[in-house]
Amino acid sequence: MIVAVPMLYNMPTPDLQTSSAQKQKNDVTVKKDTNDASSEYESPKRNGGEAKTNQKASEPSIAWEVVPAADHVDATVAELKPATLCTCAKCGSTSLWEELFAIVEGKSFKSMNYTGPPWIHDLLNKKLWTNIEAKRRTDWSNFKDQDSFALIRDPKDRIMSAWKSKVTCDTNKEIRGHRIFVPELLNLVGPSSNITARTDKGFPCLDLSEYLAVLSQIHGQGREGLLDIHFLPQHLGCFKDVPP
Repeated sequence: MIVAVPMLYNMPTPDLQTSSAQKQKNDVTVKKDTNDASSEYESPKRNGGEAKTNQKASEPSIAWEVVPAADHVDATVAELKPATLCTCAKCGSTSLWEELFAIVEGKSFKSMNYTGPPWIHDLLNKKLWTNIEAKRRTDWSNFKDQDSFALIRDPKDRIMSAWKSKVTCDTNKEIRGHRIFVPELLNLVGPSSNITARTDKGFPCLDLSEYLAVLSQIHGQGREGLLDIHFLPQHLGCFKDVPP
């Protein structure tokens, strides 16, 4: 379930407890290659491998403060009020931004026929977003004076969605996330874990039971704040600066 709500919400805590399935004989532990090109996708919340549940105070919020552009040409945009918008990865954020894009730009994002960057999630890209101005919210002093909305998703559905799109073994075709997120998750859980990735399909992947066990152990170590945004708990994303 995906819901857009005001940023005052009692977030449920996902149950990550699961029994670990028996390891397959051809499983091997995947090590992260620090020279791999995929390193650019690593979470910015890492700091020398130290475990920190929350992001640093100096890191910007993932929430956007959006206002009509000073030079906008659309009469509809003139009626919009400043607002704070926040989404999380694997919460249906692409659909939300596409709807907003259609409202403020007067055309569908798909009509622009982009097959790569610029991505619609980049509200700072003036090539796309011509009628609004956006910045990451850092000053929360006037937060209650503006409308604010957060996109949330049932935690269990979100966990499953992240597995299917990033690290699943339930496919015969390699996906982009396999060589990025599988090593990252295993590196984050650390050498104390005996969980390994499957490689019999020609790429590293995690069965569902192993994936859930990795997340459970990461949470148990207090390292959930270091997870990539696709796996980061929602209370450490949109609700990091503003309590539910």
